[in-house]
Amino acid sequence: MTKNTLVLFLLFLFPYLFQSANSKNTSPYFFTQIGVEDGLTQGTVTNIYQDTDGYLWLGTQGGLHRYDGYEFKVFKNNPTDSCSLTDNNVLDIGEDKNKNIWVITDNGVHKITHQTGKIKRYYVKETRFMHCCMLSQSGDFFLAGEKFIYQYDEQGDSLVFKDWLSSTPIASNIKGLQEDEEGNLYIASSSTGLAVLNKQREVIRFYQHEPENPSSLIKGAIRRLFTDSRKRLWILSETAGICYLDKENERFVHLNTDNSALSSNVVRAIAETDSNTLLLGTFSGLNRVDMQTLKVTPYKFNPDEPGTLSYYSIHSLLKDNTGALWVGTWKGLNYYSPVRTQFYRITPREFTGLLGMGKEDSDGNIWFATEGAGLFCYNPNTQSQQFYPKKSPYKNNYNSNIFKSLLIKGDSIICATNLGSVYLFSRKRKDYRLLYDYQYGDIYTLLNDSKGRLWIPTNSKTGLVLIDKGEQINQFKVDGKSRKFFFVTAIKEIEPDVFIMGTLSQGLHKYDMKKETLKTISSAELNLPENVKPGTVSTILTDSLQNIWVSFFGYGIFRFDRDLNLIKHYTVEDGVTDGYIYSMVSDRNQSLWALSENDLYCYNAEKDCFAPIRNESHRALEFTLHAGTTDTKGTLYFPGNKGILCFNPSRMEKNTYIPPVYLTSLSINNNPVELWDTQSLRLKADETNIAIGYTAPDFISPKQNQYAYQMEGVEKEWNYVRGRRVAYYSNLSPGTYNFKVKVSNSENLWNPQEASLSITVTPPLYKTWWAYILYIITIGTIIWKFIYHQKVRHELESSIRFKQLEQEKMKELHEERMRLFTNFSHELRTPLTLIINPLEDMLRHSSFSTEVKNTLQLMRKNTQRLLLLVNNLMDVQKYDSQKMVLQKEKFDLSVFVQELYELFVPVAKNRNITFTRKNELPVDYCVYYDRQEIEKVLFNLLSNAFKFTPEKGTIEIILSVLSSENDIVRVKLCQNRHLSEDYYLHIKVSDNGEGIKSEDIEKIFQPFYRSSQDLHHQIAGSGIGLSLARFIVEQHSGIIWAENIVPTGTCMHVLLPLPEKPVSNPVKQTESSPLMNVQEFIPSEKKETPVISQTLLLVEDNKDVLDYLEKQFENEYKVLKAENGKEALTQIAIKIPELIVSDVMMPEMDGLELCRRIKQNPQTAHIPVILLTAKTMPSQITEGYNA
Repeated sequence: MTKNTLVLFLLFLFPYLFQSANSKNTSPYFFTQIGVEDGLTQGTVTNIYQDTDGYLWLGTQGGLHRYDGYEFKVFKNNPTDSCSLTDNNVLDIGEDKNKNIWVITDNGVHKITHQTGKIKRYYVKETRFMHCCMLSQSGDFFLAGEKFIYQYDEQGDSLVFKDWLSSTPIASNIKGLQEDEEGNLYIASSSTGLAVLNKQREVIRFYQHEPENPSSLIKGAIRRLFTDSRKRLWILSETAGICYLDKENERFVHLNTDNSALSSNVVRAIAETDSNTLLLGTFSGLNRVDMQTLKVTPYKFNPDEPGTLSYYSIHSLLKDNTGALWVGTWKGLNYYSPVRTQFYRITPREFTGLLGMGKEDSDGNIWFATEGAGLFCYNPNTQSQQFYPKKSPYKNNYNSNIFKSLLIKGDSIICATNLGSVYLFSRKRKDYRLLYDYQYGDIYTLLNDSKGRLWIPTNSKTGLVLIDKGEQINQFKVDGKSRKFFFVTAIKEIEPDVFIMGTLSQGLHKYDMKKETLKTISSAELNLPENVKPGTVSTILTDSLQNIWVSFFGYGIFRFDRDLNLIKHYTVEDGVTDGYIYSMVSDRNQSLWALSENDLYCYNAEKDCFAPIRNESHRALEFTLHAGTTDTKGTLYFPGNKGILCFNPSRMEKNTYIPPVYLTSLSINNNPVELWDTQSLRLKADETNIAIGYTAPDFISPKQNQYAYQMEGVEKEWNYVRGRRVAYYSNLSPGTYNFKVKVSNSENLWNPQEASLSITVTPPLYKTWWAYILYIITIGTIIWKFIYHQKVRHELESSIRFKQLEQEKMKELHEERMRLFTNFSHELRTPLTLIINPLEDMLRHSSFSTEVKNTLQLMRKNTQRLLLLVNNLMDVQKYDSQKMVLQKEKFDLSVFVQELYELFVPVAKNRNITFTRKNELPVDYCVYYDRQEIEKVLFNLLSNAFKFTPEKGTIEIILSVLSSENDIVRVKLCQNRHLSEDYYLHIKVSDNGEGIKSEDIEKIFQPFYRSSQDLHHQIAGSGIGLSLARFIVEQHSGIIWAENIVPTGTCMHVLLPLPEKPVSNPVKQTESSPLMNVQEFIPSEKKETPVISQTLLLVEDNKDVLDYLEKQFENEYKVLKAENGKEALTQIAIKIPELIVSDVMMPEMDGLELCRRIKQNPQTAHIPVILLTAKTMPSQITEGYNA
């Protein structure tokens, strides 16, 4: 090597040597960093405090944080909430004897109540500035600010001023409170000195800085006070370092940058890590103080070194109850636990690319293959590093120095490249010699078997190569045939000439060279889907129990027996949360370790599962396949892209700390509720869906803690839920329950102390105790009444059964009568027609005398009425049985009404009645109704109007259209009916008769109802006209109703729907059936014809019948007439007749009552009485005889 080349080489190497020397982490602490990305709202951690329950309280410039190892709960200022912090800059944190947390900020004092978690603010009149607080040995809680001391009064819940410093020079800014073992209170001012008060709180000593006395109090502003385990009082200064009070000699011993290696005189924090070590947090880093020798050792800060502090400027320190160290810096929180696995990282001083497979030589050196720098040699004893590139790395020879695998063989190293070349490196000569060149492909592993043969699994067309005494063999006998093995990534000899081979994607093979047998494991045998290839085999290991362990990259870890039969596939349920296993290593204790991208797993043989071990250094590396190794001292090495992760399992401390468990949150019907220190809970009857949150404050391995919970009253066994920190329950029945939860640490040690919550679900109103009493009383009453009424029930059962049978018989009889009535009506129509037609023929002949013609006309009229009655009855029956089908047609309504009007005009003239018509419809307006049925409706309405209208009365028929919304709404309100159309035809027939009685106005539409107010008794109705009219109108989706006109008269209304707005619409007139002959149904008044004969009294309410009977008997008797029983009695009293012929059914007094009156009077009891009736039932005949 020339001189110039040597100089250039040294110049190139110097920066890396310098970096290596300065980058070495001299700190024994490997910190985990916790920052804003982990939940802190602000990075400057000014205070760290651990409460009695184990929670960590952090004061920052952005608020207060409570940390349980899982998450942060943040307390901040809310300007609209008086129960929040007054501001976010936390100055000090303390705890009183009742576990209440006290927080001092720039603008106030706050107490967080342990039972409720509520924040209360406290104010004092002397000052609003507080700086520190302290809990005394006696349980008193003190706060200090400015020059004032305050004591918390628990009974009055207030701060009480203590005038203890009036006799001292302390003027302002009390920054430190500390109590010694004797109960003396030390009060430090930031500028004036240190006061000592005895138990009686009398000032017994005051220390000040004396410039001429080096053993006097420290010069700089005092920041805080601290007492160590040796009873020394340490005073921290903001500008002059630190000192402690030597009480025996009444002097102060100082440590600063002038007399020690202290990194800065700005000392902000102090913590005692063990009985001989203090840690000081300064502006420039962490310093260790030997309490025996007072030697100060500063720890250098290197931000690029894993496990270092997040920042050099330290604000707070704390040693927690597990012995872990917490460091608050300007850029976040840092955590170190001696219980956590001691990971460290080897960082090459030169660029090496990706570090690969490693092996230990006979001298204890660990050799690693690199991708870009050749071979890398690391000595664990001296921590020295050396690179051995195959070619100079300074002439673009990066590709020539990429090594994938290596094998230690004596003083030589066999190494293979990514291009298929195999070299022999001499450890003595430090040079490379090419052994074999297979031209193409990575060689992932090398094997020297029990017979000294070299196995080279190439990824070229050559395949797996066996070097035996210089001969290269790539054809292997299987069942007498030759074959090759391609893409082998791992190979392990489990016994002489028996090999397990893992491939890139072709599965796992077991090859026996002697027996020439080959066994291949398929996807199905690995419990994988058939269409899924197993993936790359990263590692093959054997253990002392002859198990074969195989890791597939992407599918986890598999365990086989010696015959390659699958024993178990380890997945998430077995602790392997990440199936991408890079490599596996067995340590000196035969413990199996597996490395994935996110986790490191250790196999637990007792539980047959893997336990994940997480560490912060893990995050910084991307690891290499097939690369894990171990040395003779038990250290494990896992190479990656930025170095090598190392740890020694034998040096791992067992985690003996078992955290307590607390209930933290509650959700009732998905509504969150703060739980805090609640011991019991009372829920309403509808609050049956709850979620209970719990946690165990632990900072060693919180994610490896396991939880179990049980709801006594619901479950008999514990629910083991691993790391889940919430329990869900739904549909809890009313009752009392006890929820319990317990926790175990990462070593599966369970805490016997459980957290519990008593839960009472109150029953609903109908399940309360007094409700049950009411139920008992009610049930008792019911039973008593049941027994009491049992006898009555039995007595009534026969009667009820008889009535039921009678009702059934009556129903059957009614149905039979209706059928008979219908048949009878049909049978009547034929003979009636045969009667009417001959009568019509006879009347057309003029040869009859007037008397005969009158008789024939009477016969015709009553026969037609009878036929009409039969037709009406049949129509009613049809409507009632819903068998009527409307035959709608289009016709001119105005013409139709005009024709009907003209029919009634002669009747009106005969009666001297004013009969008018008013038509508001458009000209030629046509409607679409059943013409014949509408004719029946109008005929009945007009007939009734003429029937009940006296002489010289008035009758009016009006046709109009309801087209305004108000008119229709008025009808709706009057009739309480639903009207869906926009337009309706309104037909109104009104008269000025006597009107309808209010109690009868709803009855007139009932079938067979007859009014007693007929003014012309010759027309006694059948009682079906209006009921038939209602059936017809309703069949047309209309309404019919009646109303009285004040003072007299009646108005009948008919409302029929119109499909559209009425307009003139002339159409061809359809033929219509002839209208009825009104004269035949509304006869005119007739004069009575006198009879001279024996006296005969005719009693009949029907005018025609009465006249007909008179005609029949007038030649033989002197006929007297009466229209009802009451009139008959009057006439009998005047002139006693020889014979009485009476109808039975009459208004005011019927025939039966008339008969009784006659028989009861001795003067008339002899008169024979003939009753005329259509009632032919036996019971009715008997009733007539009895009368």
